Parts: sequence; C-alpha cells; structure tokens
Amino acid sequence: NIQFHSQFLELAQHIKDDYQLKDYCCIHLRMEDDAIEFMIRLLNKNNFELINDIYKQVYLSEIKKIVEKGVKKIYICTSLNIYENKNNLFYDIIKKKYNLIDKYDLLNEIYFEDIDPQLNQREIYGILDYIIAQDSLYFVGCDWSSFSLAIKNYHESQNKNYNLLNIWKICENAFQ
Repeated sequence: NIQFHSQFLELAQHIKDDYQLKDYCCIHLRMEDDAIEFMIRLLNKNNFELINDIYKQVYLSEIKKIVEKGVKKIYICTSLNIYENKNNLFYDIIKKKYNLIDKYDLLNEIYFEDIDPQLNQREIYGILDYIIAQDSLYFVGCDWSSFSLAIKNYHESQNKNYNLLNIWKICENAFQ
C-alpha cells in the first residue's frame, strides 16, 4: 500500500503506454555488480566469475521458460545499461535475443520535477520499476532482494503469480 507521488505514477504509466504493456511478465534482473558482490560477501567466497555465471544461467533458464510459454511482453526491472556494470554486454545480448523491454530506451523522455538530474537516480528508477512490476500478471524475482520480496508479497496479496529464483541456495551449493 505504498503511495507514490503522482509524478512517479504518471511516468510509470507513460512507460507502460509507450510499450503497450497490458498482459505482461516482469523480471527483476538483479545482476548489477553490487548484487554479485553482495553474494560474494554473503558466501565469503571471492569468486566473482563463478557467482556471476550462476546468475546468468539461472536468469537465462527462466527467461527461456517464459518465452517458450508464449509470453509476448517481458518487462525487465534493472539498472543494467544505465550505469557501468560488468553484465551490461550480457544484458544487451539477451535483451535483443528475447525482445526484452525496459525503461532504458525511454530515459531521455523521463523528467523528474524538483529532482536534480545530476544526482544518481537509481532509487527513483527503482520506483518506476516497482510500479510497473506491481501491475504485471507474473513476476520473477531474486530470492534475497528486498525489491523482489516486496513485489512477491504484493502479487501474493493480489492472487497473482510469481517466482522467486533461489539464487542464494544455488550459489551456496556451488561451493559445497
């Protein structure tokens, strides 16, 4: 029941209208560098490449399943390509291959009233993704992410489908 300023609701609606998002799936692609580094610290295993490869495999597997089910619109909640990250090229490739949608292509049209454009706007972009993810019919998220857990809880309360990928356990098992 978080109430956002009308400016955020209008911008999220603009994104949904521009992409004609009606019956869509939403995936929280939590593969930014800080997510992989969080898992490194959590597991106390300094192996960025192995953990990153696990993330890639888990997300790719889920995207393929969704595409095979015939879902036409997949909106991606991510900061990849907005900021420097090691997975930007990976995301570029899968975005094109699976025709994924995100806010990145519309960033030049997004203006936040009373917010300094020089500030890091990652959290503000997260609000837009949050609003868009709430309206999706199906949500896929990362098991340890507070963003994903919030959307999962919302979907659960609305009797909507969701799947939290068990990335933490898969990474943990890789080191046993």
